[in-house]
Amino acid sequence: MPATKNNYDTIARYYDFLSGLVFGKSLMKAQTCLLPYINDNDKLLIAGGGTGKLLEEINRTGKTGLNVVYLDASSQMLRIARKRKVPNLSVAFVHSPVRELNEAASFDIIITPFLFDNFSIDSAKEIFTVLDKHLMPGGYWLFADFRVDHDPPAWHKLLLKVMYRFFKIVSSVEADHLPDTESLFQQHRYHQVYMSRHYCRLIRSEVWQKEI
Repeated sequence: MPATKNNYDTIARYYDFLSGLVFGKSLMKAQTCLLPYINDNDKLLIAGGGTGKLLEEINRTGKTGLNVVYLDASSQMLRIARKRKVPNLSVAFVHSPVRELNEAASFDIIITPFLFDNFSIDSAKEIFTVLDKHLMPGGYWLFADFRVDHDPPAWHKLLLKVMYRFFKIVSSVEADHLPDTESLFQQHRYHQVYMSRHYCRLIRSEVWQKEI
């Protein structure tokens, strides 16, 4: 039986340690800088949220009335995320691949923290379309992921190559290079309202607003 693609169950308990070892606090900074776009009473979809550290950061914003659907394909990631203490949030945990999302609700905010780097371009297009259907017109898509410039330094290429080989072994990640997500936002008529770079420009944080 072939291994399940993009399955982080075997590495879930070590994920935060390993990511911190390589990137320090950069991965979380790339996500927390996006949180000012969340408003009181927003409905949030977090797709591929992992171990749930982001939930704690959202809880710390002090925003009230937030309803969160927390989606992840890894049962072990969800197990860890459920243990997070987030008293200010109403969270529904959903164990499902993003492409199989059957949530009927629409959301004011969609957050994809380091999600799309797992997927081939064809899968990325499919997943983008699924998520786009659930974001309200005028809603914000908070996006954090790796992004290489047109002429990146050699160490960027090397680090990404090593990462993809590692995660292909331990998690059967289907991708071997980053998909062009910027073109997907543009094709679906999103407008970029914020962008910042982290970790020597290898990581990018973006906020895209859906056309009204």
